[in-house]
Amino acid sequence: MVKIAEENAAENRNLKNLRTSIDVLQEEIETQDIANRLVDHVMRNRIASMVSIADILTETTLDSSQTKWVRILKDIGNDIIKVPTSTKYFAEME
Repeated sequence: MVKIAEENAAENRNLKNLRTSIDVLQEEIETQDIANRLVDHVMRNRIASMVSIADILTETTLDSSQTKWVRILKDIGNDIIKVPTSTKYFAEME
């Protein structure tokens, strides 16, 4: 009878430790999720600002070299904005 009680107590401790570990892991996942969304948001805002400035520059008088660089800036900025979306989509698939 004592042995069964000891085994039950040990099993309860193991279950409690397992629940604690699961809770910690869930909190960690939630924290990572929030951090990822924040980084994504900040990055998108900065790049979108850069693309907006390039759009404004296209409305000014530019020589051919300046036009080329503004177009490159816009293209790269738009492509970079797509990367977090693609990465997020693939992460969700996993």
